[in-house]
Amino acid sequence: MDLPAAFLSDVHLTDAGDRTGRDLLALLAALPRAGFRSLYVLGDLFHYWVGPAHALRPELRPVVEAIRELGRRGVEATLVHGNRDFQLGPELGARLAPDGMEVLLDGQRVHLAHGDRFCLADTRYQAMRRVIRSGPARAFFRAVPDRLKFGLADALRALSRREVRAKPRAVMGVDPRALRRVFDGGAQVVICGHVHEEGLRRLDGRRVYTLGDWNAGPAWLEYRDGGFRFRHDIP
Repeated sequence: MDLPAAFLSDVHLTDAGDRTGRDLLALLAALPRAGFRSLYVLGDLFHYWVGPAHALRPELRPVVEAIRELGRRGVEATLVHGNRDFQLGPELGARLAPDGMEVLLDGQRVHLAHGDRFCLADTRYQAMRRVIRSGPARAFFRAVPDRLKFGLADALRALSRREVRAKPRAVMGVDPRALRRVFDGGAQVVICGHVHEEGLRRLDGRRVYTLGDWNAGPAWLEYRDGGFRFRHDIP
């Protein structure tokens, strides 16, 4: 991969004109100037995404264009699907890694994922994830009119909010069993989002970076000169 690199997740963007949108646009514009060569968005860049029609919405268009512009300015953007925007396709002109990926950082094998599949204790969510990401469900969703897609997405989001409020926080956390499977596969570092808690934990001596959300402002992880650093500013 090209270095330096930036990692972010859980922006949950709804409008490029609000505070979160302005912060994101500022970061996207700054990355090329600051020498970054790679951007990895680890899911839930958008509050939800129903397909190509979403890229045409005027409140999101500036971010769509800003991500497309990154490639022209020497920054490769890679998008991992989150639980809210797994219908993202080539609309943003970025490389897609729907289920995550592994990259080499100065010889270290780093596993990148949204993180929802690591939450093994949340069995209700895992069952729903399998259903809504199944081939038949996605084919149905692609076939319905765009107006109905937005209605279905709103209904799913309302259901998700009720589910989250009813669950203990521990149920929705990253399960060490899932992480060990990744490490057993050869990864040396894991970076993920989804849990909305920025931090570094160690599991059997190996590092797991969880990314924060953007509710209080920019929250991203920088890799430069051999090390990681959490940042909350615009470089």
